[in-house]
Amino acid sequence: MQNSEANNSLIVSFLTLRRLIGILGIALPLVMLFYSFEVSCCCVLQESISAYYHTDMRNIFVGILCAVGVFMMTYKGYDLKDTVFSIVAGFFALCVANLPTDTLAVCGNDCYASHSIGLLHYTAAAGLFLAFAYMSLFLFTKSAGTMTPEKKKRNVIYRVCGYTILVSLGLIVVHKSIGGIVPESIQPVFWLEAISLFAFGISWLVKGGTILRDKAVRGTTISTNA
Repeated sequence: MQNSEANNSLIVSFLTLRRLIGILGIALPLVMLFYSFEVSCCCVLQESISAYYHTDMRNIFVGILCAVGVFMMTYKGYDLKDTVFSIVAGFFALCVANLPTDTLAVCGNDCYASHSIGLLHYTAAAGLFLAFAYMSLFLFTKSAGTMTPEKKKRNVIYRVCGYTILVSLGLIVVHKSIGGIVPESIQPVFWLEAISLFAFGISWLVKGGTILRDKAVRGTTISTNA
């Protein structure tokens, strides 16, 4: 009985960690939006989420990304590949947080990163989103045994989230390469990054058992087949 309770406690903590990762991913763009239109005297949306590093939101931006990075680096998956990709994604998150973009911020401070640091930031950001997509498409969809109906539905969500991240990242690259496709005034990069983070967050919330749990989870047995 004690071993069973201890195992269930560990599983609950495991699921809570997944949920926290998802919540933080969704919270990041929402917090920046709230700051832009409810707190900032400029009432201006920045070009990208990373540009908020150069505003009064720097500490919150860095704090959320560092929390995501640390949580992911301490997350242990079902196998070595799962764990390695979590560590890689966490490392990229820490890099994005601590290597600021060279994007100029509207109503920001006068301290901007060099172009070389900015290039490292973009590389880390691309690696982070690619890691998010890979985990949703190829790691979260795995199953240790026969898939339940709920697991099949979760896999659909994982794939939708993964492809959403890839499409959003591709559109950012196209926009940055070609430009002029949509007006800069609507800040397309910000919204595409926000969509990617929403997809990432939803994927981890599902992984954490927030929705579409196996039926066994609703009883006395906690399932880890996410």
